[in-house]
Amino acid sequence: MAEMTKPRRRSPLALMGSRPLKNSRAMVKRTEKTTGASDLVQCGEYTRWCYLDETAFTSLADAEEASFVCKLCEKVKAAVQRMESCIEELKGELKVERVKRIELQAQFGEARERGEATASLVEQMEADLRKERERRAELEERVKVLMALDSGPEQCEAKGKGIKESQAETGKKGDLGAAVAHVGIGDSRRKSYSDVARQPSGGAKQGAPAAGSLSRVGDTQTGSQQSQAGSQRLDRRRVLVVGDSNVARVKQGVLTTVKADRRVKVEAQSGKCMTDALAKAQEVVGDSMEGENLVIIHAGLNDVLKGKSQNLQRQLEDGVRKLREASEGVHVTICTIPEVWGQSGGMERRVIEANCVIRAMSRQLSYSVMEVNKDVYEPGLRPFAQDGIHYSGATGRRVGNRMGRQATAFLGGPSALRPPV
Repeated sequence: MAEMTKPRRRSPLALMGSRPLKNSRAMVKRTEKTTGASDLVQCGEYTRWCYLDETAFTSLADAEEASFVCKLCEKVKAAVQRMESCIEELKGELKVERVKRIELQAQFGEARERGEATASLVEQMEADLRKERERRAELEERVKVLMALDSGPEQCEAKGKGIKESQAETGKKGDLGAAVAHVGIGDSRRKSYSDVARQPSGGAKQGAPAAGSLSRVGDTQTGSQQSQAGSQRLDRRRVLVVGDSNVARVKQGVLTTVKADRRVKVEAQSGKCMTDALAKAQEVVGDSMEGENLVIIHAGLNDVLKGKSQNLQRQLEDGVRKLREASEGVHVTICTIPEVWGQSGGMERRVIEANCVIRAMSRQLSYSVMEVNKDVYEPGLRPFAQDGIHYSGATGRRVGNRMGRQATAFLGGPSALRPPV
């Protein structure tokens, strides 16, 4: 191999000026020795000149017939590979962050829409509450008017009775005066008591009842008939409490409050949803069409757990409509969903949204709403069992007692309850 002139000694980094030759290996380039200088060899990767101590060889003879890459080039190559690897990792992380950003934007849009919908529901609920208060005030005024009208005839009757008694006494006094005057006329015109007694009665028949007596008898008979009709109407009333597995935990409270009246039925459907509870109520109401029915629905939590709460409005519309078709004399009460704790934030939010739907639809569908969360979160008591979903024993009794009080009022009050013998 030809001898190369020895260049001026420079820094190894300054020697990397030439373009690298890919996939090539060059033979060692040996230079002349001069005093105070080291031997130089040419790197086969980047064709740079480097000192012998930058290679793995100990002498020019070892490096003469071999191709090699200097240590600095190996370090640079490794650094470039690491940098390229870091760039690829950063690209991957950037892609993931971009996807997350898109998802967050979509979630933010959904949350904003739900917030707007919730705000509109709250406004509607406030308007409904104002209308309900106005309606209640109007009904109270009507009740006062009706009470005044009911008390009017009684007062008039009392006044009329007093007038009749006064007239009767006046008539008696007039008759007595006439009799005295008649006696004073003369003996020729007198008649003995025996002669008057022997005369046949003229107008009125003896023993005929007075008009007041007949009126009292008629009023007594009418009141008795009305009482009997009201009792028969209450006999035909039925109460059904139906819903998810929490209904099993309120059953004892319901039956205790209604004194185990056989007209009250409690059915728990473990794992079932709002649609199933409404369908069961329709079936029971259809079997007793001749009387009135009170249906208390305690469901909806399984709808939230199974991700079906977004269809709750349509389920309520269809279910209540079918109940009305099955029986005209059905009264519906729907309980709010218990606000469970220890669950995900998304689930708690969906429970609140579902309760807003239940309250908002009550006026449109003409059903009552029972706010069970007032009894669930009573201060000082544990509302749920360890799973955070099912009622504790105390909570079940409180909610059941509240349902039982509504059933008792529907059946005619505590005195109308009929415990089993």
